[in-house]
Amino acid sequence: MALAQDVVLAILQGVAEIFPISPAAHAALLESAVAWSMPTPIFHMAVRTGALLGIVAYFWQDIWAMATGVARVLKGKRDTDARLAGQILVAAIPVLAIGFLAAQYVEIGPYSLAAIGWAMIAGAVALLVLDHMSMTVKRVEHTTFLDAVLVGVMQAFVLVPGVGRVVLAVTMARVLGYERTSAARLSLLLGIPVLVALNVRDALELGIQTIEVSNADILGGALGLVSSLTAVVVLMAWLKRSSFMPFVIYRLALGGILLALAYGWLQI
Repeated sequence: MALAQDVVLAILQGVAEIFPISPAAHAALLESAVAWSMPTPIFHMAVRTGALLGIVAYFWQDIWAMATGVARVLKGKRDTDARLAGQILVAAIPVLAIGFLAAQYVEIGPYSLAAIGWAMIAGAVALLVLDHMSMTVKRVEHTTFLDAVLVGVMQAFVLVPGVGRVVLAVTMARVLGYERTSAARLSLLLGIPVLVALNVRDALELGIQTIEVSNADILGGALGLVSSLTAVVVLMAWLKRSSFMPFVIYRLALGGILLALAYGWLQI
């Protein structure tokens, strides 16, 4: 049974790191409604690392272009791909600063099912309204440093369970006028340093020398890679021809279930 739980949790977390549906909400549902015990922090780190590799695998051409662009800039040449790399790094600075300050000065305790449920619904409404109200005129190639910082800062709300790192980043990108595929692409690329920072933070909190990786953790990382890569493929293909509506409906449904459980309207 423990193996089955690890498989389900790894796949859910890997997919939720890509789709705008929040990993925390799914963990809260399984923990409260199904009474599953949550895996260790190392397991979450392993799955997050797999998700990170899944993003890198899908966007390897972008990442390679940015790396070669930086190399050209170091030789004294101008390069647009290097500019995008710089924007990602600049955008990561305020996100990491907010995360560091929150860890030092803000007491983030366990959130209730009700809080997570309302956060899920609020994120769904914001995505629904702003996605349909926003213009569609920009691509990633049009990204400015200000745009990158604004989209990146939205990912700092990963500190609030139920909101989700991706949903607010994508919503902000749409507000700024990016096409849906470009909004997702920009958000995921800007999320790379954030995922790295989250793992570094967790590793430091646990103590790097005390971390022991089990077979379950390795399995979680592998499933995180496969599920996140599959999710990116599905997300990018879907947004080429449609909107974020399925994710809005999913968030509303899951948020409603969490609220029903929290207020005693539903018993499982």
